[in-house]
Amino acid sequence: MVLAGQLRTLIRLLQQDPGIDVAETISRTIALGKQGYAPGDFVTKDQLSKDFSAPHPLIDRAVSLLVDQGSLEVTGKRRLRVPVPGEPYRRLPEHIAHHLRERIVSGTYRDGQTLPSRRSLGTEFGCSPTVVSQALACLRAEGLVAWARGRPVTVIRPRRPLPAAHERPIPAAS
Repeated sequence: MVLAGQLRTLIRLLQQDPGIDVAETISRTIALGKQGYAPGDFVTKDQLSKDFSAPHPLIDRAVSLLVDQGSLEVTGKRRLRVPVPGEPYRRLPEHIAHHLRERIVSGTYRDGQTLPSRRSLGTEFGCSPTVVSQALACLRAEGLVAWARGRPVTVIRPRRPLPAAHERPIPAAS
């Protein structure tokens, strides 16, 4: 009889998904908004594996559960983002363009002022300079910045007034 009870316990343990426990721990950390896991923060699976001392297969399972719940957003091959309540999901270049646009409109970056280098913006946003270039191309198309080969990116006066952030349509993800 003891053997049957041990067998039932073993079967119950094998049926449990250990990824669920890791997902719950990560979810609690996100809910508390701890450093590096606040809304809008970007994380990687390597960072999750290190912070939660879990092997990559468990992290992969936990991430898939958290993405299904809406607790994390996939923003690239290795990159995840803690969603901001009420803010729609944006691809990383769109996210960077949005933040730079807000800085230009708010006056943080004024007309004629040069922006930080692509490399330093990439460090700030945790991405490559190529992704920053994609974001700057969006702002250039809107008439907010200009640059010439070998010259820094400069803020220019918008040709037309920009709509408020809540009135601006969000580009569809491709």
